[in-house]
Amino acid sequence: MRTQLKKLTMYNKVNELSREGLSIRQISRNTGLDRATVRKYLRMTEEEFSASLALQKQRNRKLQPYEEFIKQRVTNYPDCSAAQGEDCGLLLLSQGASVFRLPFQRQYLQG
Repeated sequence: MRTQLKKLTMYNKVNELSREGLSIRQISRNTGLDRATVRKYLRMTEEEFSASLALQKQRNRKLQPYEEFIKQRVTNYPDCSAAQGEDCGLLLLSQGASVFRLPFQRQYLQG
């Protein structure tokens, strides 16, 4: 949800800078976005942009089939660091496991 809000904010900023007369290159430098992304945002209507966000939300993730396993391991071993992941039985695939780790650490600390 937060990522979608960031993208929407950036989409609006790109369009605002374009209305102010900035070139694609200037917008790219100003926002830190790739020029291709700036072009893509400028070509899209608000409806098309909203539709693309909805499609991104529905996409399958690579670790989705393993989500329950990872959640269970992170819950069982909340103090286990990424370096100790193998010892705790965690399957750490690049940054994929961190996607599941953060919400559970917060829940563990609050509970």
